[in-house]
Amino acid sequence: MRCTRSAGLPVVALAIAAWFAGSTLGAFPAAAANTQIASTSGPAVALTYQTPTLTPSSPGAAATFDLGLQAEASAGAPSQLEGTVSLYNRLTSRSQLEQDVASPPSSGLVSRTTPVALDCLGADAHGGLTLPVSITPQTAAGGALACGSATASAPALSLGCTPGNCSGVYPVVLTVERSSDQTAVGRLTTFLTYTEAASSVPLRVAVVLPYGVPVQVSRTTSAPASLLVPPSAAATKPLEALVDGLRDAPSVPVTIAADPQTLQSVSLSPDSSARAAQNALVQMAATPTTRQFLAEPYVPIDLTALTVAGLTGEVTLQMKRGGAAEAQAGLHLPAGPLTWVAGNNVGSSLAAGLSLAGASRVVVPDSSLAETNSGAAGNEPFPLSVTRTATVSAVASDTALGAHFTSDPNDPVLAANQLLADIAFIHFEAPYLARPVSVVAVAPSNWQPDAAFLDTLLAGLDDNPVATPVTLNGLFAAVPASATDRHLANSGAGTPLAQRAAAAIAQSRTRFTAFTSAVVGSPAVLGQLGDVILAAQSSTWRTPGSLATSAAFTRSLDGQLSLLSLATDRTITLTSRSGSIPVTVIRSTTYDMVGSLVLAGDKFTFPQGSTIPVFPLDRSTNPVRVYVSARTTGDLPLDVTLTSPQGGLVLAKGELTVRSTATSFAGIVLTALAAAVLLAWWARTWWRSRAARPTKGRHAS
Repeated sequence: MRCTRSAGLPVVALAIAAWFAGSTLGAFPAAAANTQIASTSGPAVALTYQTPTLTPSSPGAAATFDLGLQAEASAGAPSQLEGTVSLYNRLTSRSQLEQDVASPPSSGLVSRTTPVALDCLGADAHGGLTLPVSITPQTAAGGALACGSATASAPALSLGCTPGNCSGVYPVVLTVERSSDQTAVGRLTTFLTYTEAASSVPLRVAVVLPYGVPVQVSRTTSAPASLLVPPSAAATKPLEALVDGLRDAPSVPVTIAADPQTLQSVSLSPDSSARAAQNALVQMAATPTTRQFLAEPYVPIDLTALTVAGLTGEVTLQMKRGGAAEAQAGLHLPAGPLTWVAGNNVGSSLAAGLSLAGASRVVVPDSSLAETNSGAAGNEPFPLSVTRTATVSAVASDTALGAHFTSDPNDPVLAANQLLADIAFIHFEAPYLARPVSVVAVAPSNWQPDAAFLDTLLAGLDDNPVATPVTLNGLFAAVPASATDRHLANSGAGTPLAQRAAAAIAQSRTRFTAFTSAVVGSPAVLGQLGDVILAAQSSTWRTPGSLATSAAFTRSLDGQLSLLSLATDRTITLTSRSGSIPVTVIRSTTYDMVGSLVLAGDKFTFPQGSTIPVFPLDRSTNPVRVYVSARTTGDLPLDVTLTSPQGGLVLAKGELTVRSTATSFAGIVLTALAAAVLLAWWARTWWRSRAARPTKGRHAS
């Protein structure tokens, strides 16, 4: 039924981002095959609101299902557009829901409203227009929606079911057409969740939301304080949206995985709005029953990948540094079991990784679990066999639910309602269960928090008749655990860490440990350098990014080492065979250091030893005299190396030139003997010559 328009009805300005290409567009059902969309890249319609769950006041009674819509202004004036709502058979499988999200249903039409002119619709509180639809089990008897008439009945849809047997999830297609030629300018598929009574055993739903932005490492500086770059204002806007959404629904339990490195960076950010939002987030930790914060590593890591690569110590360091960064940001977590939320491709090394992280509970993707014969909808906590003899308490995250977070960023309200419908369907798959079951929806790490999505999701979970939101702690406490062990599908190690990246991380750690042994006290530079090594392990990096971060660490550490040098600008003269020579180390660092001084040269011996094991560098100029003995004379090279006390790192290195001018004892003796021999020969020759002269005279006479 078309409505009649009343004069003077204000026209609502309509605008939205481009229609999500192809995700919910497709061929319209056969009953409306004559209607075609004008252009897949042209005018569009988006969802601004819908009734999350519809419950009639009594079985068989009519109930109003509100749909909020918004069309691009380029589609035409509201007076030129009209909307039609089509309802399809109740879903019987989750795969059908996924198909309907991808493209509108092609069969199973139950009922359709008559077209309603958009300028007959009133504005809603979400920036769109509200199209009310009367829902009844069998009879669709809605009247005309007269513009400006408060008593006009809404368009009606029939569920095509018998009262008492109508609860379920129904696909709903909203189509907006030009009234002049019935050309569709936009179409979307959402779902009507209809329940005739609240469930006595609602589904427990744990939603895990990430708070974090990818770590940014400077590639242009060697100063460690400048390597980890604070996020930009644009990067923190989604974080502010997340906090706003959580503040708007304080009673809805949510689990938050707050990235400690992000907490640290935002705390130092010049953006006051980002800092204020984070402070509000931190304050939520005071109510752990509704806001559970997870103990997280310093940056997101692949637990099994680091373990398999032999970087087991890094896992422990990640958790220790993460806890310190959380505390520094004011986020103090209560004592209790630590729950680890694992990413994809979990392998057999998970057990060792969990032990290193100190986790006694784990959330693993359902795709990482071996198939089970259990017929239960959803799941419950279960013992996960991580070794032949050990199990850990686990629960599976539903990857299909997680996919809704990123399925349609151009229409976040629609994506959130599709997620709510998916949750409801899991409940309706087995409403007869006498004990609660659960699902876990983990938002992907690349999800950009959106205020509209989060507001819709949390509002839909609040007072939901078939689903009760809980934190992960609440889930483990409220849902009885299964007695049946489950196993990982992958018996291998999982996704490996690239060998080059693992080697670079290991080398960085070795050099850093050696450097730490040479630094006196705990200057900020140690924490800054250590953070860069941990940042190189982020699971958000690809191999080139990890290698580039390790290279940034190397440049920075080399920059610190360049502040140490040996004074080698002059020649040292040694006037006797043995003596002490000066060695001077110049320190330009702002912190004191200590090293081991080692001398080497094949032209020297070292009567008192060639090494000074503990050589303090507590001044800018640090001289010491070393006793040496020259083997020969001349300009002799002497190598001087300053190493870290534990070895493994050269702090400074240089070559001194020692000029030896002394004559050795053996040389003096040889010279004296040579002189004596020469003198004896000369004396003998002279005596013989003199003795021969008188004899020659007598013979001549």
